[in-house]
Amino acid sequence: MASLKCKYCGGNVSAFPDNALGICARCGGVMTLPSDPTPKHIAAHNCGNYLRRTGKFDQALSVYQTLLQEDETDPESHWCSALCQFGVQYVQENETGAYIPRITRPENGSFLDSGEYLAALAHSGGAVQLQYEKEAARIAGNPAEAQSADPSLLIKEGYWHLNQRQWDEADRCFRQAARMQPDNGMIPLGLLLAEFECQNPKALAACKKEIDESAYYRAALEAGDENQKRFLEACAQSIRRKNQKMKLEQDYLAAKAAMESASNREDYCQAARLFGQLKDYRDAQANAKECLRRAEIIRREAVYRAALAAKNQGQTEQAAVLFSKIPGWRDANLQAVECRQRSAAQEAAKPKQEPAGIPMWKKIVAALFLLALLSVGGYLTVTQYVIPQQKYNAAQTLLEAGKREDAIDAFQALGSFKDAADRALNIQIDWYSQAEQLLDAGDKLRAAAAFGGLRDYEDARDRSRALWEQIVPPQTISAGGWYSAALRSDNTAVAVGDARDDKCWVGSWLNIRSLSAGWEHTVGLRTDGTVVCAGYNGDGRGDIDQWRDMVAVQAGQWHTVGLKSNGQVIGLGCENDGRIDFEGWQDIQNISAGRNHTLGLKADGTALAAGDNREGQCDVSHWANLTALSAGGAHSLGLQKDGTVVAVGDNQDGQCNVALWKDIVAISAGYYHSVGLKSDGTVVAVGYNEDGQCDVSDWKDIVAISAGGWHTLGLKSDGSIVAVGRNEKDQCEVLGWDNMKVPK
Repeated sequence: MASLKCKYCGGNVSAFPDNALGICARCGGVMTLPSDPTPKHIAAHNCGNYLRRTGKFDQALSVYQTLLQEDETDPESHWCSALCQFGVQYVQENETGAYIPRITRPENGSFLDSGEYLAALAHSGGAVQLQYEKEAARIAGNPAEAQSADPSLLIKEGYWHLNQRQWDEADRCFRQAARMQPDNGMIPLGLLLAEFECQNPKALAACKKEIDESAYYRAALEAGDENQKRFLEACAQSIRRKNQKMKLEQDYLAAKAAMESASNREDYCQAARLFGQLKDYRDAQANAKECLRRAEIIRREAVYRAALAAKNQGQTEQAAVLFSKIPGWRDANLQAVECRQRSAAQEAAKPKQEPAGIPMWKKIVAALFLLALLSVGGYLTVTQYVIPQQKYNAAQTLLEAGKREDAIDAFQALGSFKDAADRALNIQIDWYSQAEQLLDAGDKLRAAAAFGGLRDYEDARDRSRALWEQIVPPQTISAGGWYSAALRSDNTAVAVGDARDDKCWVGSWLNIRSLSAGWEHTVGLRTDGTVVCAGYNGDGRGDIDQWRDMVAVQAGQWHTVGLKSNGQVIGLGCENDGRIDFEGWQDIQNISAGRNHTLGLKADGTALAAGDNREGQCDVSHWANLTALSAGGAHSLGLQKDGTVVAVGDNQDGQCNVALWKDIVAISAGYYHSVGLKSDGTVVAVGYNEDGQCDVSDWKDIVAISAGGWHTLGLKSDGSIVAVGRNEKDQCEVLGWDNMKVPK
């Protein structure tokens, strides 16, 4: 097509692919094009537009009328004739730079009633007709009507601006189109391209910034079709991999530079840490070991030089101690023996001023003392090398048995003996790297347990705690045997009901994340991973002062169970029936304590059980696809991924009749009844109901539930609590509680 000039400013117009509309390269205006693209017609339109822009409306009109004599159905000639009849000129605004239409011949009536305008509409259709209507509304002074035009024109204009690298103009077009058609998937895609300054979707994959962090990316996924979704996800993944590789390379080069510039032990240890964080990238692990080797050489050389200096100064005993700290290095072993012998000889050679008449027994004692000095060398060898070497070997045995935490403690306890400190550091570096690999693979539970086992190493404790908070939901309400406990929104606790043994004395608790009410005791998990307990402790169930790094706690009837950040489960209190025997439990993501038994939910969705099994309440080995479980009096409940519930154990009161439950999101097993929370906020219950503990059919807006001895609690979305069931100890007096903590 020959070069067509803009109706507004006279710039060059580029046609859209359909050749029905085009856009001006100078002012960005979208406009209709002549239906006949021959050079003759293009030249005629350019001439007419020029005459109209310069105010020669009648001459311009004659040009278009001539074209209409050849083809009276030409919509563009009718449109331009209307512009000439009303003397339409486009004036550029100072503030925005946009071209605004102005009618200079208002005496000709309403533009919208013009015969030429109506003829243009009659002989056009689709996008062309919509553009005529939009521009006519602007000319008639009704911008609101102009905005109601088809947003497809704005979308086309936006993509044209993208192609011209006019990012701000493209963004403006897409935003305007979004107000009219928010569900069009091409709009957020265009906004995404404008944000990352890409001319077309294919250019997204070359972005340096990660596009999936943009709100437009998420909007484009939701509004686009499957092809667009797959394309964007592939781009995001490609960018992420590229950036990760780039970051790895940058970190590798930084570690390499640190290694090359290292001049002391601390520098090499720091370089080793940097390489250790790179996992298996290139030769990072080999370089980490090399850095540690060089650091150890520097350490041993420094100790050796200090020992020689002490020996040369006659401080043979001190020199012997220093040489014994680097056994096997150079001739340190021989030097240590020589220094001990010299020290003993020096001591023996000291002149003795013996007064006359010294008793024989004193001479014998002196002789024995001299013999003892001579044996000091052997004693020091045993205490400074033999015994530490035995402990070193024991630490190695622990490591080979997979007991990394104990191995780290054992190596660290050896201090500067051999390479013990660096062995401990090496274990931590490797373990931290493995934890990050697990996290990258999406295995949050094992990553959380690995970080938890590392405790104070780097940021391991904080990372473990953050992951566990995503895995274990907090328990904010808990119905005990004869009392009720709950958390307020400020993480303090409150309890009501049977107060014997002080189990309701929780008012002084602060920074509580989760709590659990048993029969005669209450436990609370603080946000820092420590635990508090109130109530009966005759059997040691409350001896939790040494518990650290806990992520979940549960109070049974006579026992207490805790899940540690390293994934281990521990217990206190009554040991009958093996209810706190957790030998072999691994990969546990949550726990539940019942009357005489304990349940553990594994990472693979299966369950473990320990304790009394006379009613079959521990027969859970066949359960699968679980997301939650709950241990009751003598029965157990399991919530499956599909929202159904399974049950085993005592069913005398129908507490296991849960097979018909559907859409369940939470479960709670009481002593003789079972409660389920549905996805719509309603509650179902089965089992013993003599005290009304199952009368929950009218509950609504419930977000958490808890079944106790003979009563049931429900937490509403507004932070209030409802209760039904036996109330002889005032355990259901919770109506005054509000502003309670609502789980996220």
